Amino acid sequence: PTLERLTKDPLFKPFEKQLVDKRDKLVSAENSWASGNSAAANSRIDLRCFLYVGGETSDGSSVGSRLEGAVRFGDNASIGNGFSAHGGAVETVLDEATAELCKATQGVMCYTTQADFKLKQPVALHKTYAIEAEITKLGIRGMRIFVDARLKDDQGNEAAVCSVQLANVAKISSRS
Repeated sequence: PTLERLTKDPLFKPFEKQLVDKRDKLVSAENSWASGNSAAANSRIDLRCFLYVGGETSDGSSVGSRLEGAVRFGDNASIGNGFSAHGGAVETVLDEATAELCKATQGVMCYTTQADFKLKQPVALHKTYAIEAEITKLGIRGMRIFVDARLKDDQGNEAAVCSVQLANVAKISSRS
């Protein structure tokens, strides 16, 4: 239901992970461990992200901007022998969602500098989970971005949560 809801909702726009190439052009990430077609095809992680485009945030900044998505963990993201998803894979998905939200709203030069993860329950393989990420605060001149994210099962129970701080390198280096 998560993926179907997001694809049908006109306020959510699907997007793929974007990177800057050697010529400073934006390109889709062809090979990524954490997202995109190559990750899904290799039975690791199938993460599909959607940016909320429903209008301005309450204070005119990007605080409140959000991303939602759907994710499935394959056999190659497991602890081993078909058990649940590896905690590192779960944390990677949360980190990926927070970073992609920041890159989509702040600029492509955003990097995670600090993260606090809490794994609340085992995450099953081959089952769809919902991802939600939201910008909660911006630091001085937008150089730091604070984001909270959640991974939820189909009953709405939180399987994992995180609070992440990212740096907007473009804004930091423009001050130098």
